[in-house]
Amino acid sequence: MACLNRRPSVLIVEDDMLVALSMASFLQDECDAETHVARSVALAESAPLDLVDFAFLDVNVIDGDTYRLARRLCRAHVPFVFVSASNPANVPGDLREARFLAKPCPADAIAGALKSSLERARQNQLA
Repeated sequence: MACLNRRPSVLIVEDDMLVALSMASFLQDECDAETHVARSVALAESAPLDLVDFAFLDVNVIDGDTYRLARRLCRAHVPFVFVSASNPANVPGDLREARFLAKPCPADAIAGALKSSLERARQNQLA
């Protein structure tokens, strides 16, 4: 969960490396985020979730969909957003409340998703 005393750690699961690196660079510059890019579910699942504050998930990556990872993030109380060209109607029912940004997605929507999530986490920590 987001920490008040350090840069936010953001996991980006995206198999198009140009998109992933663009997102990472933008989030580093715009949100002072520490970013970690994984192009597959297998790589993303090896990430220690206790060190992740937020995640951006493409739905379909090279080794399958990210729904199982999304459920793991939910159990760990790590907020995430789907960023995908997939149809949001195909998201399983238990994950439908997750925010979904359709590709192509403007950079300010990506930054806004991270900033609003971190702000909610800060308010919860202060309460």
